[in-house]
Amino acid sequence: MRGDQLSRQWRVLRQLEVSKQGITANKIAELSGTSLRTAYRDLDDLQLAGFPLYSETRDGCQCWKFIDTYQSNLPFPFTYTELMSLHISRDLFKIFKGTVFFESLESLFDKVIASLSPETIFGLAIGDALDRPTEFMSLKNIQSKYGPEGIQDLPEQALYTDDTQMTMAIAEASIKAGDQDLETIMDAVRDAFISWRHSPENNRAPGNACLTGVSNMEKGIHSCPISA
Repeated sequence: MRGDQLSRQWRVLRQLEVSKQGITANKIAELSGTSLRTAYRDLDDLQLAGFPLYSETRDGCQCWKFIDTYQSNLPFPFTYTELMSLHISRDLFKIFKGTVFFESLESLFDKVIASLSPETIFGLAIGDALDRPTEFMSLKNIQSKYGPEGIQDLPEQALYTDDTQMTMAIAEASIKAGDQDLETIMDAVRDAFISWRHSPENNRAPGNACLTGVSNMEKGIHSCPISA
């Protein structure tokens, strides 16, 4: 069946990913519980599908592996907020538990969490502080004041804005909640935003929409219900 073939070839891909020195077709057949002929057919199908596989002879055996540079060539086009959104939505993917895809999903989310480092927040804050003086300026006015390349140096008083403060609130909530269900994560986000709203450092002129939203959270009003 087509579904069985997809599951089997997914497992082959996982075996190839974790086998740094390569893996023989015999070993693939053994791990997959299939015939040697099926193992070769799966490898051929994966190559035809565009996966960068090749074989080399080592110790008299033909070993299959990914080309050495395949991982470094994978695109990683995620923004910081996209990574945060992925982490918060982790619970939604638990429907795949018990399938061949779940292990890869768990690995993905672990990498997402690992990428949310203090250095990332630091870089975000610097960029935010750099852009702060131009926030409400048109492109024409920015180029007129700072030149055709725009602002290049941090102002003498380099303050980040409420955008960084709210990002830090989400980051801290994600770390606190950890690998919990969606409702627990959103409760942590709510608590972090409420703490931010009452903080004396909340003096960076946040918008009314943000303040109203957090005020509604504090009152127990949700913008949309969390369905099971």
